[in-house]
Amino acid sequence: MIARGLRADGVGTILGGIFNTFAYTSFSQNVGLVGVIGVPSRWVTATGGAIMIALGLLPKMSALVEALPQVVLGDAGLVMFGIVATTFFRYTPEALHPLLESGILLAAIVSVVLNLFFNGLRSVEAAQHGASMTAAAAEHA
Repeated sequence: MIARGLRADGVGTILGGIFNTFAYTSFSQNVGLVGVIGVPSRWVTATGGAIMIALGLLPKMSALVEALPQVVLGDAGLVMFGIVATTFFRYTPEALHPLLESGILLAAIVSVVLNLFFNGLRSVEAAQHGASMTAAAAEHA
């Protein structure tokens, strides 16, 4: 089934290239979508696609869909990718679960990595100078 799925993915990409459109690929959020709706059927997906095409041909319905707030779409994406993340954590080694399931530890790791990414590795004196400059700017604001 995986080989057939990869073949179909390749054919879709070739057809997309022939008709000068985007490549059609499978994405992991589809796993999350199946987890949200609980129905792993391709007919549901095909029916949803047909409904979306029909709604796209009706200008009033297109305007209604476009009027959806971005936060609603963001929340739906958060749920889908959250489910993908849970499937990822399900297959990690058991020894890593205490580390990966701790929100505090993960937040600390992400904070350190983002700090290094945005600020780089500096000397202690440069970091203290930057902190004092930031504090002085905050006092005068």
